[in-house]
Amino acid sequence: MTRVLLTGATGTFGRYLARELLARECELVVIVRGRDEDEARRRVLAAVVPKSVDAVTTVCGDLGEPELALENRASVRSCHVVLHAAASTSFGLTLEAAREANVEGTAAVLRLARSLPTLETIGYVGTAFVAGRRVGRIYEAELRHRAGFANAYERSKYEAELVARASGLPLCVFRPSVIVENETTSVPTALRACLQLIASERLTALPSPPHATLDVITARDAARAIVDLLLTRQRGHVYHVASGDSAPRVADIALAGTGRRVAFMDLPTFEDELRRLQSRSAASARVYGSLGSALKILAYPKVFDTRAAEAALGRSVAQADPLRVIGRTLEAAA
Repeated sequence: MTRVLLTGATGTFGRYLARELLARECELVVIVRGRDEDEARRRVLAAVVPKSVDAVTTVCGDLGEPELALENRASVRSCHVVLHAAASTSFGLTLEAAREANVEGTAAVLRLARSLPTLETIGYVGTAFVAGRRVGRIYEAELRHRAGFANAYERSKYEAELVARASGLPLCVFRPSVIVENETTSVPTALRACLQLIASERLTALPSPPHATLDVITARDAARAIVDLLLTRQRGHVYHVASGDSAPRVADIALAGTGRRVAFMDLPTFEDELRRLQSRSAASARVYGSLGSALKILAYPKVFDTRAAEAALGRSVAQADPLRVIGRTLEAAA
C-alpha cells in the first residue's frame, strides 16, 4: 500500500486531495498545526471525514518552522510519496510574508523529503499563475521569464517552484489554475468578493480585454488529476491542472456568478476607478484596496496549455463545467 505524506490537508483544496488519496486506498500521513496531536487530529478529521480513521496518521507540525517542528518524525520516515499542497493563497500578503509561507515552507518540506529513506516521488502543488504578467499561450515546460508578476502570491510561488525544481529530488510539479469548490459551491475569496461587488453594482467594470478568458477548474477535477498523475510515480514533469482551451470567458464568469454584465477597461483606467471608489470612505478603502492586486491578473490574459497533462491522463483535465459551480454560488446566495 502506498504511504503518502500530505501537507495542507485541512486547506480548502487540500481536503479534496486527501479524500482522493484515501479513495485510492493510500495510507495517509498529514502534517497539521495544533497545540497537540489530539487537536491536530480533530482538525484533520473535521476537514477530511475519512471512512476509516485508521488510514490517516496525523503528525503535529508547523511549516513555518525550519524543521517543521515535527513531534513524531518516525511516522513520516516510511512514506513513499510526498505531496506538498500547503501554501498561503492570500493576494494581500507582503512579498516578505508570501515568501515566508510559500518559499521557506517549500524548502522545509524538501529538506524533510530528502531525509526519507523510502521516498519514490515528491509532488509539488504550485500554480499556473507562475506565468505572472505573461500573456498568450503558456506551455507546461516553461517557467523562467522576465515579464514580472501581478502580485506577491504569484512571485512567491514562482520562486518556490524554482527552489523545488533545483532540489534534485524525484519531483513532479502540478500547476492548478483558479480552483472553485464543488461541494460547498464556493469560489476563492478574491473572486467571491469581486462577484459580490458586481452583483450589488458596486463594481461595474473589470481590467480585462472583452473576450479574454480566466482559467477556472473545479476542485474535484483538479484533485483527481493530481492524484492520478502522482500515483503513477511521475517524475521530472510539469503539468497544468487547468481547463486550458476550454477556459470560460471573464464576461461569462461574471454573468454566471452575478446575473449581471460588466464593462471592460485597460488596467491604468481600472486602477484610477478603484482609487476613486476607495476614496469614498474608510470601509470602501478596505474593500476595494484588497481587490486591486487580485484583479490585476485579468489584465494579462493567457491560455494554459494542458497537452502534457492530457497525454499522461488519457483524458481532459477538466471534466466538469466550472461555470455551473459559479452559478450555484449565485443561487445559494439568493
